[in-house]
Amino acid sequence: MVKRQTKSVLIARSVLLFLLLIFWSIAGCYRIRVPAPSGGPNSLPPTVEDSTIKLPVSIDIRPMKDYINGQIPRIISEDPGHQCYEWGVYKGGDFELSSKGDTITGQLPIVYRLKVGLFPYSICFPTGSCGYGAEPARRANVVSNVKLSWNPDWHLDASPVTSVNLIDPCQITVMQYDITARVHELANSQIQFIDANVRDTVPKATNVKSEAQEGWEKARGPVRLGADTWLLLHTKAVLVSNPNGSGQMVNASVGLTARPEVRFSPQAPPPDSSPLPALTLTDPGDRFHIALDGSLTYTNATQLLATSLIGRIYQFPGNRKIRIRSVQVYGTGDIAVLQLGIDGDVRGTLYLQGTPVYQPVSEDGIPEVITIPNLDYTLETKNILAKLASWLLHKPFVESLRAAAKLPLQTKVSDLKAELQGGLNQALSPDVILSGNIESLNVRGVYLDSKEFLVRAVADGTAELHVSSLH
Repeated sequence: MVKRQTKSVLIARSVLLFLLLIFWSIAGCYRIRVPAPSGGPNSLPPTVEDSTIKLPVSIDIRPMKDYINGQIPRIISEDPGHQCYEWGVYKGGDFELSSKGDTITGQLPIVYRLKVGLFPYSICFPTGSCGYGAEPARRANVVSNVKLSWNPDWHLDASPVTSVNLIDPCQITVMQYDITARVHELANSQIQFIDANVRDTVPKATNVKSEAQEGWEKARGPVRLGADTWLLLHTKAVLVSNPNGSGQMVNASVGLTARPEVRFSPQAPPPDSSPLPALTLTDPGDRFHIALDGSLTYTNATQLLATSLIGRIYQFPGNRKIRIRSVQVYGTGDIAVLQLGIDGDVRGTLYLQGTPVYQPVSEDGIPEVITIPNLDYTLETKNILAKLASWLLHKPFVESLRAAAKLPLQTKVSDLKAELQGGLNQALSPDVILSGNIESLNVRGVYLDSKEFLVRAVADGTAELHVSSLH
C-alpha cells in the first residue's frame, strides 16, 4: 500500500514539474507570427541589343579578267578583200580589269585600219586610208564601266556601259562624211560581246553562296567556352553594304545579325536549324554584344547565410536574447527576402527585405558579391514587433544581419568574360575561324527569378567569322 502511494506521489510530482515547465515557458517566451512578404512577379533582365558578327568578303577579279581575255579573238572584225572599201579591227593587247568603289572598269586596247574610195562606173578611185602601207594602225580602247550591286542570292550583278575611245582618230572624210564613226560600228560587235560576257561572268565569278553557307552552318552550332559553358550565336539575318573595290579586289562589309547567348550544360546544346537567309542590302553594324549572367541560386545563398547565422545568439537590452535556428533566402518581385526562424525570449519568424546590389569587390575584399545595403524588417514585421517585442527593433541587430548578407556569386561574371574571350578566338573548322575581342563589360543590374539571383552584365566588343574561301 505504501509503495502504491509512493508511486502515485512520484507521478504527481512529475506532472506538476511538467506543468511548471510549461508555465515557465509561457511566462518567459511567446510566439510571434508575421505574414511573408509578397513583391509581385519576378523581374526580368533587359534584353540585349542585336549583335553583328562581321564576315569579311574579298573577291579577286583576276580570274574573271583572264576568262574574258581568253574569249576575245585576235581578229575582231575585218574585210580585207573589197577593192574599194577595206577595214580591220584587231585586239591590240590584253583585256584589263580594275575596281574602285562599286564599279569595275574593263579596258580592251584595239587597233584598226580603214581604206575607202569612190566607186563610180565600176572602177574604184582611192580617196584615203588609215593604217595601210607605211602608216601605223590607229589605236583605240574599248572601255566598259560596270556598276556592281548585290543580288539577294549571294552574288554580284553587273550593269555594264561600254564605249569606244579613239586614241588616234582617222581623219579621212569623204563628201563631209566622217569615216571615224565607222570604227564604232565595226567595234560594236565586240562591245556587245564584252557586255554580254561581263553580265554573265560577274554573277558566276562573285557567287559566294556556298562559302557563306559553310560559315553560316558553323555559326549555328554551339561553340565551347569552358567545360560546361557554351556559346550559341543565334544568327538570324545577313546584312551587306555596297561593294567597295580597290585594284584587283572587290570587298564587301557583310554582317551576320545575331542574338548570342551563353548557356551552361554538360552536353553540347543542339545547333540552330535556321537556313542561310537571303542578303539584305543595308550597312551592317560592327559591334558584338552578349549577356553574361553571373548567378547565385537561392538554395546556395541560404546555405551561405545558414553557415554563418544558424546557432548564433544575439543579446538585446533588458537581458533579452534570441537564437537564430533557421535561415531562408529567396526573391519576390525585385526584392530579396531574408527569413529568420528564431527562439529564445521570443519564438517565431522574422522577415527582412531589401534591394540586392552587385559589387565587383566587397569592402573586405570578397570578389563579385551580392549585398543588400538597405536590408531591413518588412513593414508587417515592424508593426508586429512594435506591439509584442519592440526590443527586437534594436538597430545593431539589423546592422549585423546587413553586414552578414554578403553572397559571393557561384558563376562569376569575370570568369564568363575570360571564357568568352578565349572562346571567341578559335578555329571552328580548318576553313572557318572565329575571332573577337571583348572591349568592355557593363553590369546592368541584379534581377531575381523563381530560383536564383542573376547579375546581368553585357560584354561589348567585336567578332568576325573568317571563311578562308571568301578571301
